[in-house]
Amino acid sequence: MTSDTFQLVHYGISAITFVASLLLYLLRGQFVSKAAFEAFAEDLSKKVSERALHADLETHRKETRERFSAGSERMAELTALIGRVELALKNLPSKDDLHELALSLRDVGGDLKAIRAETAAHDKDLEELRKTQARHEDILSQGGRA
Repeated sequence: MTSDTFQLVHYGISAITFVASLLLYLLRGQFVSKAAFEAFAEDLSKKVSERALHADLETHRKETRERFSAGSERMAELTALIGRVELALKNLPSKDDLHELALSLRDVGGDLKAIRAETAAHDKDLEELRKTQARHEDILSQGGRA
């Protein structure tokens, strides 16, 4: 390297150093202390945490609304089901109605026994009438030959 080049490089480095020093001097009021930076970082962290917490709360609120809505729909379904069951139970016979029905069926059973006995007696009478009719037919058919 020649001495002119060396001097030129040396002046360039000196100029860059001077400009950098000047910039640092001018910007010295723009820099903050470590304590101020840490306070800012902590404040920023709190704000980020608060926003994250706010986002979590909003998510929780949304999920709660959805669950409440689903629960309300299920409650409406169950209310309708209870209404149908109550109506069905209301139309079922009571204990007294069933007792009355049992007594009526027993009476009908007794009436049926009486009807069977009466029918058997009528069958017996009818059989006697058939026999009598058959004898009359025999008599009449023999009387017509004589």
